[in-house]
Order: sequence, then structure tokens, then C-alpha cells
Amino acid sequence: NCSDDSFDWTEGWNGKAQFLVAYQENAETLGYDCDCLMECDNNGNNFGATPVAHPVIANATLVGNGGSKQGVRLRAGTQVELYNAIITGKGQPLTVETVETENALKDGTSKLEYVVISDLLNSKENIYTNDLFAAGNGNATQHTANLSDLYVGTEEGGKDLSTDEFFTATNYKGAVQADDNWTAGWTL
Repeated sequence: NCSDDSFDWTEGWNGKAQFLVAYQENAETLGYDCDCLMECDNNGNNFGATPVAHPVIANATLVGNGGSKQGVRLRAGTQVELYNAIITGKGQPLTVETVETENALKDGTSKLEYVVISDLLNSKENIYTNDLFAAGNGNATQHTANLSDLYVGTEEGGKDLSTDEFFTATNYKGAVQADDNWTAGWTL
């Protein structure tokens, strides 16, 4: 329920993350609107500044609070590898912006694989298009997520990144399996 972005990176972040959950309650019941689920930049003043942001993220469940705002916003020259993600609940679930960001997606420097979104990808520069996204490994558009208890549930199919010791082996999209709810007992 962050009023700004649930996750945000900029200025050359090259970290790794797995099992991310963002949930945004409806604005009418929360009392305010929430911004992006993820707002992702390299550098707003110099899109090509080095080091270029290029995180590797796996197993994310990102649930927005409706409305027309952006869910995941990739821009300002950022690169990314995003795997095994469910993005839903925003009018623009996945937006790509800036020539540098879109070219990195198109040429394979950045990767979006096993990512399902609740509507179409929005491409500001029309370089990395919805058709290119939909053709990616395991990706789907206009997808209805089957979640319970706000953000619990995963979907079959995913990329196993466990050759990198940082990542736990998975074969599913999303962060919280119904039969292994590691968030049980948390309070929202």
C-alpha cells in the first residue's frame, strides 16, 4: 500500500532479488491512490550512465489497485532480467519507455521471460512491442491471475535460475505458493 512505488531502482543497481510481493489496496478503501508496482530507471539525467542498472529478479507477484496507472514501468535506460512474474491489477501492467531500455529488450540484453500480465504491454517508443513480449519464453498478455488471499498463488511454468547460487530452484510464476505460504501470519 505504498502511496508511491512499491519497488523502485535507479542509478546503476545490479542486484538480485527473488520472491517479491507487492500489493496495493483499492484507492476507495485505502483513502489514497498508489503509484507503480515497480518503477525502474537507470539514470533520469543520463539514460546511458554507467554502470547501467541491470538487476536480475525472479518470482514476483505484483498486484495493483486498479485504475489506469502503470504497474511495472521500465524506463530511463534501465536494463533488467525479470523471470517468473505475475503482474495484474493495473490498467497498464507493463510499460517500456526510452530508446535505450526498449533496444536492450529487443536485442536480448534485457530479458522478460515467464511473465504474465493482465493486459497488453505498452511501448512508448514502439521498439519493443507487445508482439515481441508475447513471443518471449512463457510470456502471456491479457492473463487472468488465479490468486487468493490478495497475492497467494503461483502458476505452472517458469525458468529455473538455480545455476546461480543466489536463486532457489523454481518451476512456477509468482512468489507465494498456496501450499507453501511463507507470508502466513503477516499483517497487512
